[in-house]
Amino acid sequence: MVIFMWLSLQNINNLNSVEDDEELADDDYDAPTTFRKITIHVKSLRADSVVSSALDVSRNKVDELFYSSRLRLNGQTLLKKSKQIDEGDFVDLVLERSTQNEGEIMVKRVKVIGVSEERTNKDKVAVTVKVWKGAFPIKDETKTQW
Repeated sequence: MVIFMWLSLQNINNLNSVEDDEELADDDYDAPTTFRKITIHVKSLRADSVVSSALDVSRNKVDELFYSSRLRLNGQTLLKKSKQIDEGDFVDLVLERSTQNEGEIMVKRVKVIGVSEERTNKDKVAVTVKVWKGAFPIKDETKTQW
């Protein structure tokens, strides 16, 4: 019984490990330093699947955000939600326009920092991602209206 409870706790929210506030990579210069490093398990490396699992958002909500052009891959509007993402890619979920600075948007970011080559027993891929704890402003390069 104790082993079952321990294993259940290990699988909550598909998280295997959480590490806070590690060093930022050089390309994360516009992101705050408060993030979590987690491992998620997904069926595929589709952008919508990774975002849904990493941010604990339903696939329906991710679809809604995609159709309103609020998902960005590496700074550009995501044109296909089935786009396969790789190590080093980041996906921004656009929440709103910044109220403090015109030309900026508030985003939640997920960055893929590692992809396991092996699959689990349930044919899922382990993906290590950085998930920023809160929304932060970035420059709106695309000027997309929504």
